[in-house]
Amino acid sequence: MSVSGGIIIFLLLITTWKQVSHWKNNITVFEHDVRVTDKEYPSFALIHNNLGNALDTEGKNAEAISHYKMTIKLKPDYAKAHNNLGNALDAEGKNAEAISHYKMAIKLNPDDFWAHNKLGHALVQKGEMKEAVYHYRETVRLRPDFDAALDNLEFALLRLRELE
Repeated sequence: MSVSGGIIIFLLLITTWKQVSHWKNNITVFEHDVRVTDKEYPSFALIHNNLGNALDTEGKNAEAISHYKMTIKLKPDYAKAHNNLGNALDAEGKNAEAISHYKMAIKLNPDDFWAHNKLGHALVQKGEMKEAVYHYRETVRLRPDFDAALDNLEFALLRLRELE
C-alpha cells in the first residue's frame, strides 16, 4: 500500500511540476492556451488578444502584432483588438496602418475615448490637425476628467492655428 501511495504521489508531483511551468508568466500562460484550446472555441480570439497584450508589455511588438492580427482575423468586430493593434503599429512607426485600426475601433465602439485619443495622436504625427482636434474633442466629451486629453486638444488647436 505504501509503495503504490508513493508512486501516486510521485506521479502527481511530476504532473503538478509540468502544469506549473505553464504559469511562469502571462506569455507562457497564453501561449499554452493557444496550443491547447480548440480553434473553434469562441474565446480563442480573446486568447490571442491577451497573448498580444502580454507580448506588448514585454516590448515584443512584432510578435504582439501577429497575435492582434490573428485576433482580428478570428473576430473582425472586436474593437479592443483593433485598438491594441493600432497601439502596437504606432509604436513600430506604422502610422497609416495604426490610423486605420484606430478608426475601425471607433467605428465598432464610437464611445471608446481611448481610441479617439490615440487616433488624435496618430493624426498629429501625420500633420492632420483638423481631424486630430475632432478626435481630441470627442475624447474630452466622452471623458471630461481625462486631463491629458485636454492638454492634447490644446496642443492640437495651437498647432492648427500655426498652420492656418
